[in-house]
Amino acid sequence: MARFTDYREFKTAVGGRLLTLKIGNVAEQANGQCWVQYGD
Repeated sequence: MARFTDYREFKTAVGGRLLTLKIGNVAEQANGQCWVQYGD
């Protein structure tokens, strides 16, 4: 099975904290996934 290599990362400030969305770097065999982090 080929590895997914189209990783994307989006960052923006919301309410004084950093909101980060990472798409494509975890759960390679899932139909969809997104890592969301807000602040530290």
